[in-house]
Amino acid sequence: MKTECEYLIVGGGMAADAAWTTLRRKAPDASLIMLSNEKYPPYQRPPLSKKLWTEQRMEDIWCPSGASPNLRLTCSAISLDTSRHELTTVTGEVYGYGKLLIATGGTPLHLSDLQAAEDPGVLYFRGVEDYVSLRRLAQNAHSIALIGGGFIGAELSAALTSLGKEVSLIMPESSILGHMLPPELATRVTQVYQEHGVKICSASRATSVKQTSKGFEVHLHSGSSISADVVVAGLGIRPNTSLAESAGLGVANGIIVDSHLRTSHADVYAAGDVAAFPWGGSGPTVRVEHEDNALSQGRLAARNMLGENQVYSHLPFFYSDLFQFGFEAIGRLDASLPVFSDWQVPGEEGVFYYLDQNRVVGILNWNVWDGIPEARRILQSGQIINDPNSLKGRIQNS
Repeated sequence: MKTECEYLIVGGGMAADAAWTTLRRKAPDASLIMLSNEKYPPYQRPPLSKKLWTEQRMEDIWCPSGASPNLRLTCSAISLDTSRHELTTVTGEVYGYGKLLIATGGTPLHLSDLQAAEDPGVLYFRGVEDYVSLRRLAQNAHSIALIGGGFIGAELSAALTSLGKEVSLIMPESSILGHMLPPELATRVTQVYQEHGVKICSASRATSVKQTSKGFEVHLHSGSSISADVVVAGLGIRPNTSLAESAGLGVANGIIVDSHLRTSHADVYAAGDVAAFPWGGSGPTVRVEHEDNALSQGRLAARNMLGENQVYSHLPFFYSDLFQFGFEAIGRLDASLPVFSDWQVPGEEGVFYYLDQNRVVGILNWNVWDGIPEARRILQSGQIINDPNSLKGRIQNS
């Protein structure tokens, strides 16, 4: 038996929820089904490594679509036939659709993906189940080893240290977020982490994790090891493109979409972490794994499924909280680029402009808030910057 609907959403994350909410608002009488392979309804992902550890309540993270009877949880799509407009799940259920949105996100990379030998008992942090598990494990743990110096590792290090845990952060970079922060700032952040008691294992790579009678041993490529009660890895994700691949849709580090978020099939769209889209509507193809992009793409994909034919020209921003530091950022943050530093309070507050061929391509507002609209205007202008000092004072703290 086949279930028919006008609009079908595959995925249960923030992009899927944003699309659902938009479709419900703009086409309240349309038939709409969402399929999610999670056992939890859609939720906000950023608090899992940030505010849920300090101030936010679990009941506040759930998204509106979770209350719908047309949300099918623990439902994994396995194949897609675009010629027949049919999707089949792993249990053999078939869904017919008019328009389809793929918002399947990504799967955490494992140590084995990075050629590490063993990883028994490692918690790969990605979703709400991982948060619940780590919260439970942390209650009785004294020491926690975090593998990966990206956002997950940096944010969880701060959160768990604030709970009085002994934290070791193992990362390949020489400093925290060293791939994106200007060297002077990355060094300052790393020093602050050390001052808070985080043991920084920089320029280090985990080669194996072995369970012992007392907990775990994380072996490093240097030959040394770290003992811990709990081991958590945040190594990035691999976009979930298998459904698109089953249908022969264009895939390259994500599902390739055009400026309208349409895939290589006219009735199939993609949004969120899994979508590889033209930056700014006409720029190079990129894939962005942040909240603002997921929400904005989900909304626009829904509108285009309804026939509005709008271009996704939005420049998404992202943010993080790291002990006493916080930031908002937009564009291309590459530490290898020339950076103009506009410190407002030296070492504490400032705006950093990333330049490529004398144009601003990325902006980092460090402990400077509400500057994203102006930052977006600067990026969109494409202005040639002959004298970087002309940027001084363009963005001020609110």
